[in-house]
Amino acid sequence: MDGERVAVLLTPAIFRHVGTGFLNDLRRASPHVVVHVDVEGQMGYGAPSYRQAVIDGLEFYSTLLESMEAANFNVAGGGGDWMRRIETFVLYPKIMEGIQAASRRGTAWREALVAAGLRQVGLSQFADFQAECLLRRVQVRGFHVVKRQAEMLLCWHDRPLVATSAWRF
Repeated sequence: MDGERVAVLLTPAIFRHVGTGFLNDLRRASPHVVVHVDVEGQMGYGAPSYRQAVIDGLEFYSTLLESMEAANFNVAGGGGDWMRRIETFVLYPKIMEGIQAASRRGTAWREALVAAGLRQVGLSQFADFQAECLLRRVQVRGFHVVKRQAEMLLCWHDRPLVATSAWRF
C-alpha cells in the first residue's frame, strides 16, 4: 500500500538460486531497508580454494552442532528426537549443498549489493537491545553477540554462526 515501508530479507541461498540480476529490479520496490542474514559466509563460501571452503564448512558445522548440543541440555527430556531430525533433514542436506557449492564461484553477495547501488548502514541500538534480550531468554552459556564494522554476529564462544547486516539504496 502507498506509504508503507518495505523491508527485504536476503540470504546467500537466493543468490545461488536466482543469481544477482534481480537486485537491479529490487530498487523498484523502494525498500526502506534490505537485511542480509548470512550463515553461509561463515562456512567458507568466500574461501580462496575448494580445500579451504571444505575446511571452513567443517569448522562451521562442528561449531553449530556443538552449540545445538549445549542448547539441547536445557530442553526437558533432552530433546534427542528433535536433534536427530534437525541433523537429518536440515543440516545433512545443507552440508552436502555446501560441499557442492564450494566448487562454484559466483559474484560475492557483498559485491553484488554494492554494484546494485546499495550501501551498508549500521544496525540500530534497538537491534542490539533485541539481540541481547533474546540471548538472555535462551539462557545457554556460550552464545553472545559481537558487532563487527556495520554487522552483528551471533557467536558460539569465539566462533561466528550468523552475520546480519542492513543495506539501503
